[in-house]
Amino acid sequence: LTPIDPAGGPTVPPGGDLPLLGGPGGAAAGPDPRMAELQDLQARFITIASHQLRTPLNSIRWNVESILDGEFGKLTADQRDFMQSTLDADVEVIRRIHGLLAVLDIEEGTILLRNEIVSLEDVWNDVWNEYAALCGQRKLRCTRRDAQNLPTLRGDRAKIHEVMAALLDNAVSYTPSGGRIEAKWDVQDGHARLTVTDTGIGIPAAEQDKIFTRFFRSTNAILMRPNASGVGLVVAKYYGEQHGGSIGFVSEETNGSTFWIDLPYLTVRA
Repeated sequence: LTPIDPAGGPTVPPGGDLPLLGGPGGAAAGPDPRMAELQDLQARFITIASHQLRTPLNSIRWNVESILDGEFGKLTADQRDFMQSTLDADVEVIRRIHGLLAVLDIEEGTILLRNEIVSLEDVWNDVWNEYAALCGQRKLRCTRRDAQNLPTLRGDRAKIHEVMAALLDNAVSYTPSGGRIEAKWDVQDGHARLTVTDTGIGIPAAEQDKIFTRFFRSTNAILMRPNASGVGLVVAKYYGEQHGGSIGFVSEETNGSTFWIDLPYLTVRA
């Protein structure tokens, strides 16, 4: 099963290179030692700052979760809403830091993959449950269509989780209130495909070839969500390809997007 695009949109094949900082389109401008030193300093700063921030941010998360669980007394409705918004903001920052560190690890070639038996059904249920509540909060109609007996595969459970989550997060983040999101699975020819379709803002045609470029964000995405990092799909593409898969999409500005990931399964179905 290879990515099929009747609309002629771009598909990213396995083995594509991740762009480096530098010249046009994110490509390295040349063997400039000053630029190389600057990139190294930038990477070191991001790594150190991110690691230093994660511990206090996780402490805040655990404390707020304890308060929400009622360990320090019953909360009023207003207090619960306030603490929940605090927790959501904290978790979002932690997620962005994780994404930045993942991009640096990818560029440095230090990503390690576990080799374990992974149930796609179990991982997908976990991911869907995470985003179902968010769909309700943002007044989105989110539906799922699962294939019968989703297969198992060999790979890294946590990273497969991130791939699925990136596709859902992208749809939820850029679909206005009242919109629709559908996620469906298809299994054939040794591959399992997750397809996520939304009625969101779409991607301008002139910018679609940059979607998997590190830190790139389309002009309309910046207007809708100014503070996002632009690394989620980059990381998802890399992790998917490391599992022998491929990622692709079709999109039309103002008319939504469809993203998919194909993953080969290597073991008998569960």
